[in-house]
Amino acid sequence: MLIGYKARGREEGKKLTWRDGVEALWIPTRLRLRSGDWPGGRRQIHADPAPDHASGAPLRQPDPP
Repeated sequence: MLIGYKARGREEGKKLTWRDGVEALWIPTRLRLRSGDWPGGRRQIHADPAPDHASGAPLRQPDPP
């Protein structure tokens, strides 16, 4: 079964323009940048980075001189 489609023109009542499309993409992008939200949830900040040596124990900071 074939389905036809013909977009409406302004004279037929079309009210959306290309600017509406740009705005539809910009608003969620702006909100994500403002709030720190990213796809997949909030950005996670890890307080304790994974150890980078074989024992798994946290590295000891050297004593100041």
